[in-house]
Amino acid sequence: MVQEAFIKLWEKRGDIDLDGNIDGLLFIITRNLIFNRHRRSLHENELMADLAHVVEEEYDIESQIDADNLREYIETLVTVLPPRQREAFLLSRYEHLNVKEIAMRMNISERGVERNIYLALKFLRRHLPLFIVFEACVESNVP
Repeated sequence: MVQEAFIKLWEKRGDIDLDGNIDGLLFIITRNLIFNRHRRSLHENELMADLAHVVEEEYDIESQIDADNLREYIETLVTVLPPRQREAFLLSRYEHLNVKEIAMRMNISERGVERNIYLALKFLRRHLPLFIVFEACVESNVP
């Protein structure tokens, strides 16, 4: 700061009245440099806060896109399930019915419902790692 003040004083050397108050001029130059630096730091802090907010929003958008992609992939996998497994899984996960209600609606035993849901989940778990590997390859541009 002191060095900058003397540089400003040097730059204005042609305009300075040697009989005048150089101490006062030096004080004014230094004061203005301090105010300018303070204003600049305030703007930088605001800029950093705005940048952090934008980065958070971008992360949220990327997370939402990833979640949407995963949801779509799971929905695609569910369509490939055998009809009884698909029906039991959908009633369980999307309509939030319990095993007894699903058994009554599907006209099968509770054990049959549990087995169908188990097989559906096993199928999904087996295929989800493929999606995760695929997403990682896409993000890193690996062929």
